[in-house]
Amino acid sequence: MSAVALVLHGLARATSASASPSPSPSAGTPPDAALVTPGILGFISLAFLGIAVVVIWRSMNKQLKRIDFDESATASQMGRKKKAPKSTSDPVLDSTPPAAESTGDPVID
Repeated sequence: MSAVALVLHGLARATSASASPSPSPSAGTPPDAALVTPGILGFISLAFLGIAVVVIWRSMNKQLKRIDFDESATASQMGRKKKAPKSTSDPVLDSTPPAAESTGDPVID
């Protein structure tokens, strides 16, 4: 026999001869609700999330207080017309395609 065949034969025997776990879990009875708790890991996770939310909230408030927003300038700009976008330095983007140019005359076929 080749070495590969021996290895595969050994793996097949090992997987087929594996013993069932001791003690085997019973699927019929659910665990007691008084015994199932989140434990210390659950408490630490919840405390970490709570502290992180408070820190992020305070940081957000600090950033929002730094914003200088002038409402009167915004209200006066709302009454004006929107300005045309500034042209780019790229001549390809500045030019309009010939089909889009309009002289104002109706097109007669």
